Amino acid sequence: MRKNIFLLFLLIIFAGLLFSQQQLTEIKKTYVQDLPLIVGEDDYCGIYLDDLDHVGKIVASEENELIRNNFSINEILIAKFNKKNIEKGDIFEVVKPVYNREGVRVKGIIRKVGRVMVTGKEKNFTKVKVVNLCADLTIGSFLIPYMEYKPYRGKEPKEIKTLSDKIFQAKGKIVYIENDVNEGTQGMKVLLQSGSKVGLKRGTPIIFFQVEPSVGNKIYLGNGIIVVSNERYSIAKILHLKNPLYKGNYWAVLK
Repeated sequence: MRKNIFLLFLLIIFAGLLFSQQQLTEIKKTYVQDLPLIVGEDDYCGIYLDDLDHVGKIVASEENELIRNNFSINEILIAKFNKKNIEKGDIFEVVKPVYNREGVRVKGIIRKVGRVMVTGKEKNFTKVKVVNLCADLTIGSFLIPYMEYKPYRGKEPKEIKTLSDKIFQAKGKIVYIENDVNEGTQGMKVLLQSGSKVGLKRGTPIIFFQVEPSVGNKIYLGNGIIVVSNERYSIAKILHLKNPLYKGNYWAVLK
């Protein structure tokens, strides 16, 4: 009887240890998954900084259907390049200008819509095949050099309950939200009118906040991470939101 009780006791301890280990594994797994990870898709799709020269343009489909607005993967298109040494197999990013709802072009950014690969060269044009798509690819879209996208794991931005200028290393306003919407949601990208001159670079964690008009209190809205920056502009991805985020709200880097 005592032997059975002792065996049962050992079994309970072993089960407890096993559960604790499984729980620890799940906690670690969840923690790693929740860290702000900039993956290739974050760079490849959506808005991006307009600081690369256009090297070509999509001018027609293989069937010369100029009226068509959408093309799908594996379709053959006609492109014209303004650079030499284009080779079969070369890959290029397809981009388009970004306009707001009033039809005014948004300065500093472009929209990446896909990728094409060179399949053949003729005397006056080049054939390219659509290999990736994340938005409408249309006649007139521009081509820029292909960039390699490497994942980047940033540091988890901290939530600060009491906000003041004393804890800000840099701050500014959100000047544009992806798709020209008024309210941003998690996963969207926003344009900041500040860049590397104030220390913003790929992987920099930021917070979002609003200022109450009457008393000037700063209210924490959520956090994000810088995907790309140049001297004048940055693009950040919204990671977590506690309250709605609107164009005109503020961002900040904590000291």
